[in-house]
Amino acid sequence: NPPYVEYSKIRNDYKVHNYETINSGNLYSYVIERSLAIMKNGNYIGMIIPISAFCTARMESLMKLLLTKTNCSYISNYAERPSKLFEGAERNLSIFISQIQNNKANSIIRTTYYYKWKAEHRNILFQRISYFDVGEVATTRNFPKISCLPELNILKELQSIKRNIGYYSVRNSGNTLYYKNSGGRYWKFMATFKPLFYLNGLKSTSSRETHLFFETKTELEVFTSILNSSLYFWHYVMNSDARTNNPSDLKDFPISYESIDKELVGHLKRLCVSLMQELQKNAVMVDAVYRTGDVKFAQYLPAKSKPIIDEIDKVLAKHYGFTEEELDFIINYDIKYRMGDELNEE
Repeated sequence: NPPYVEYSKIRNDYKVHNYETINSGNLYSYVIERSLAIMKNGNYIGMIIPISAFCTARMESLMKLLLTKTNCSYISNYAERPSKLFEGAERNLSIFISQIQNNKANSIIRTTYYYKWKAEHRNILFQRISYFDVGEVATTRNFPKISCLPELNILKELQSIKRNIGYYSVRNSGNTLYYKNSGGRYWKFMATFKPLFYLNGLKSTSSRETHLFFETKTELEVFTSILNSSLYFWHYVMNSDARTNNPSDLKDFPISYESIDKELVGHLKRLCVSLMQELQKNAVMVDAVYRTGDVKFAQYLPAKSKPIIDEIDKVLAKHYGFTEEELDFIINYDIKYRMGDELNEE
């Protein structure tokens, strides 16, 4: 595998010139580009690189390179928990294998499920790998981690929608959505209330606390329901490094608020209120010692509210027109791990 080193860290030692991937800012992109340049058509290249290579904006040039200079790319995706590919490598990884074909008009991209496994199952991990042709949903901005036809159909439906949550967010207002910018491997905290956090015995704000603002309370409650759905979590995994929780991850979720039936809007509002009440009721206070001092915070457990979240997904399925098979896929997405030991997921 190539070095995972930011170019900025070694720029004073040496410089690279005339690389198409220069703006990616990481040496592994340059290694891949150079490898493609010196290989003949029909040859194969395979490397292990961070999963972010296929889903972040700064890696657009690398994805474009694979789309135009390979005949076919096979990309398998691996989580870092509960087990990992390499001990000590605390990052999600992808293994790609590509056949070189310069000036290819449309490269074939085949991807996999975002694999998770326990250490005792490592010996059969690679036997389980199954690739799926993602077709036209692969772009220079993202190679989604698709593994089956229902996923492809759901993603196509979402990609057809021109508006997203970010379209409705505003710079500031009293209608605040609170979320955490990191943590939450299997569930993401999204709430209309401020999470409890104490530093050295005084009420404070976690450095991970982040916000989105909406013009109306109705929009806040509807979007909070949506962002707590299994549909959102699936979309997040498909299109991100599945580790950090960036503002763009929330804002990019496709939805046209104006097209939601009024009855469904009311249902989503009521489900939001019920979910927020349950999150607070089921919260567990956790003590920790950080560099900043003694910390006490509430750990919220969305898994205990899965029946409410399933109802949210049923409402969204009606709105988007999903089939029963597609809804079933979303409700049960990654359920083995998401409904596991939530207290140990951080």
